[in-house]
Amino acid sequence: MIEYDRQLPVAADDLPEHLIGWANQMAARFGRPVFLVGSALTSPRPRDYDVRIVLSNDEFSARYGLELEAYEASLWLPLRFPQLMTYFNDMAKLAGHAAGASRLNVDFQVQPLREAYRHKDRARRRLDLVEGLEDVLEEAMRCPPR
Repeated sequence: MIEYDRQLPVAADDLPEHLIGWANQMAARFGRPVFLVGSALTSPRPRDYDVRIVLSNDEFSARYGLELEAYEASLWLPLRFPQLMTYFNDMAKLAGHAAGASRLNVDFQVQPLREAYRHKDRARRRLDLVEGLEDVLEEAMRCPPR
């Protein structure tokens, strides 16, 4: 069992190297920036560290083989859409890798733009150091989807 470090002051500029290294790997894997969101940005002792990658809606559907409606319904009815097991297994595996690398309780999710756009006004902090990646949420905020 992994023992988590709940004392990490994430609001400071000293994120653990292992978390940044893992974020760099995820940025390279998905071709998108990796962001820390949620209570880790506001609480001195967050329960977990929410990490997100945002893909365009089409990229998300192509990668996970499901329509956005199935993804959104899965948040409430996971057993109704068995094709979502690929997505859930991928998120659990990658969150486990993050926890092992950083020794933090990491909640990792890849989100379609439509889901991320709902939270566009919330704080987020970039974790990866990979240059030249397009931030689809930032682009959507400049040109809102209709």
